[in-house]
Amino acid sequence: MKRSMLIVFACLLATATLHADDAVLAYWDFQQVEGRVVTEKKGQFNGLLFNGPLPYVIGQDNNGPQTVIGYKSDSLAMMFNSSEQGDTKADYMSVGNADQLKLGQNDWTMTGWIKCAGFTADQTNHMFITTNAKTKGNGFSVIVLRQGHRSHGHLNVALKGPDGKEAVYLNSRTRIDDNQWHWFAIRVQNRMLSLWLDGNKQGQRDMGDIVTADPSAKLYFATRDGLRCPFNGALDDLLIYSKAMTARIDTKGDLLGGQLYENWKNGVLPDQP
Repeated sequence: MKRSMLIVFACLLATATLHADDAVLAYWDFQQVEGRVVTEKKGQFNGLLFNGPLPYVIGQDNNGPQTVIGYKSDSLAMMFNSSEQGDTKADYMSVGNADQLKLGQNDWTMTGWIKCAGFTADQTNHMFITTNAKTKGNGFSVIVLRQGHRSHGHLNVALKGPDGKEAVYLNSRTRIDDNQWHWFAIRVQNRMLSLWLDGNKQGQRDMGDIVTADPSAKLYFATRDGLRCPFNGALDDLLIYSKAMTARIDTKGDLLGGQLYENWKNGVLPDQP
């Protein structure tokens, strides 16, 4: 679908997207990278690359990754641990001032793009974001489950309590280890954890009484803590919002991301509430 089609969708959702940017806490588009510093567009949460002074970036093809509404184009993505590019290091990115995001203290939403190839049973889980500073610590983590797990290749969102044992898990219904681009959204609203993949809601879990606020929490991409669970794949257009986004608000005004519409298929807009 051509970019002109995106303009049509943008017009249809103009009112809904009016205040979307106001809720953005952080946005990494991986377009501005100087040395090891990955610029965060809101200016407070720049990323720092480890084990390499330069990022591994990939350009999209002419069409870009297909989404439920069309195509994404004119973009670069961050490639981590790519053997195709001769990368044998444990690449990852840490985010400064991550405690200011206050994930777990309030409602929030995270959206982004992920591309991951298959992997074997002897590889660790592919973890691409975590707020756990330690193995045992409260926070959120997002991984692609490894081969041998009953849900291998599926996207997994985990919430762990302070003891590292009390946890809530939420898996996608479909696999994403196909080396194709997938759009995801994670939302916390009124102690309810929800997951979307490619525009379709995958499920939700009650977070119960698990306390997730941790002033010392750290935020990493492509690793667990800089040593374990390296991610072999690409990430792009990662956004964190300060509120629970709804179907009335698109993730970005220019529609580079997907939408938080439940069961939105074939590019057909549902009736607006």
